[in-house]
Amino acid sequence: MIFLNIWQDFFGVSNDTVFTVFTTLSIFFLGLIIKWCYSKYKKTKKNKNIKKFIIAQLEVLSKTSILQRDKFIEYKNKLREERIQNIELVKVANLNTRYIRDIKFDQIFEVLVLSYKNKKRNNLENFNKLVKQLDLLDGIINLSYDAFINTHNLLSSYENKWNKNIEEIGDFHDKLLNDMTYKNIDPRTDPFLKEFYSIYHDWTKMDHRLDMYIAIDSIINPILEKARATQPNTFATYILRNLLSCIDAFSNHKNLREIIIKEFDNFSTQLETIAKDFSEIKNNI
Repeated sequence: MIFLNIWQDFFGVSNDTVFTVFTTLSIFFLGLIIKWCYSKYKKTKKNKNIKKFIIAQLEVLSKTSILQRDKFIEYKNKLREERIQNIELVKVANLNTRYIRDIKFDQIFEVLVLSYKNKKRNNLENFNKLVKQLDLLDGIINLSYDAFINTHNLLSSYENKWNKNIEEIGDFHDKLLNDMTYKNIDPRTDPFLKEFYSIYHDWTKMDHRLDMYIAIDSIINPILEKARATQPNTFATYILRNLLSCIDAFSNHKNLREIIIKEFDNFSTQLETIAKDFSEIKNNI
């Protein structure tokens, strides 16, 4: 009441006017406070939802990284088998960083770092680790798929080269045998052909004889050894190119397998580290 009288005495403003202005200002400032509180509530709720989503995604990425690691191990173990086979690389579903990346990184930074009054340094380390491991995971996904495609194509090209030349060696055998039979010539009179026919006929009795990992020591290397031992020999010289081409295809095939095994071994190790880091980040949020 005294306050109202002062306004009336000094400023000539009626009590009703002062009361009206005071009430209006009070409502205005109360509205601002409510609006600020509601905005803060909405932001806090949004950050909590983002935090829950990040935790859920880290859980998924940690588990799927291990699953993909296991598929990499299966793939490289298949590559270790010394035989020709069609190997597929299984891509694990849900191993995708896109869902976390749909959130702006400044939002993630706010949720993981700025929203905490304490432990900002540790949370900053978690944020940096998260960004680093997301980039690394994307890199591994892309590199592993590219490596698989390139490996598949190269192995197929070496197998095609092998098949072409082993087929020409078979054609050499059939044509020469027919020609000599027609001319009533015994191939055993030639030192190279005698060994060639013996090795070739033993090889035809083998299971999976066309597989280069079986044929290399059962026909190619033995015939090459005889070809070199009986030089100069027209027949040995004629077939030498096919023998060397088979050896080249086999060597490239085997060397590439060994390189890719090491590469996927490295991918597997990196995925295991990524899964561990994702789990640690999740537990520290």
